This record gives sequence, C-alpha cells and structure tokens, in this order.
Amino acid sequence: MGHFDDLVTERVRLAAATAAGKGIRLETDLAGVPPMPFDSDLVARLLDNLLSNALKFSPPRSVVRLELEATGDGVLLRVKDQGPGILPEERFRLFKPFERLSARPTAGEKGLGLGLAIAEGIVAAHGGRIWVENGAGRGAAFCFTLPLLRAHQEADGASPVT
Repeated sequence: MGHFDDLVTERVRLAAATAAGKGIRLETDLAGVPPMPFDSDLVARLLDNLLSNALKFSPPRSVVRLELEATGDGVLLRVKDQGPGILPEERFRLFKPFERLSARPTAGEKGLGLGLAIAEGIVAAHGGRIWVENGAGRGAAFCFTLPLLRAHQEADGASPVT
C-alpha cells in the first residue's frame, strides 16, 4: 500500500528545475487520498510523462497545475497546462505511439511520440482510465483515474499490481 500523494509531491519536486528553466510555475492541489496499492516505479513514470508533456508545450510565465482528489472508488489526477491545447480532430491520435500532433514544443524540445502511449499503458495496467479535457487555444488537462478496487482484490487473495 502506497501513499499516492507523496509520490505526486516527489515527482513535482523533481520537475521543478525543468519548470523553473522555462519560467513555468508548478502548482499542486493535493487532497488527501487513502493509501492504495500501485506500482510506484510505473506510476512515477506516468507522472513524469504527463509533467514533461505539460512543461514541453507550455509557454514561459505560465502555470502547470496538478490536482489530486479521492473519488468514490479511487483517485483522480489532473495535469493542467496553459499550452495550445489539443485540436478536436487530433484527439483520436493522442495515445498512439510515435504520433506527433500539430502543437509544437515551446523551447524546441524533442520527443519520440511515446510518452502518452506509455502513460495509457501504465494506467490500463492499474485498471484505470486516461483522457484529455479542454480544447485548442485554452490549454489541456490530462486526467487519469486509478481504482482502489485492487485493494479489495488483494484482500480476496488476488495478486495486486506491484
């Protein structure tokens, strides 16, 4: 059983230097969530991928905000940026490997087009869901949920994600 909010705090702290280098402010609103089973290495990679994307596409002097809350059956995390957003016609390509959309990184950062595909795989492995909110020109919010269900499965003898 891990503390999800502690992992989020750690990953934000590690991303702070990159954010500061671009003049981006990282903000968090981390409501307490109950301890839950999750693979800390995989979820750290998930958080790093979403933070990296938000920082990559955010203009200088903007804000990237992480919001964590407990839901009835798990946790919900939003990573909100003030970048160009996602064009509606490009949303279907978001989580596909090696896809690059029309939005360009604000400081010429490079990528392989794998970050979101990996993020989706990690969320799916935990029995969760990932999606994007908002649209072109007003930033994007990448959101995911992870269920507490695995805690009940573990109690029933099923093996949890570790």
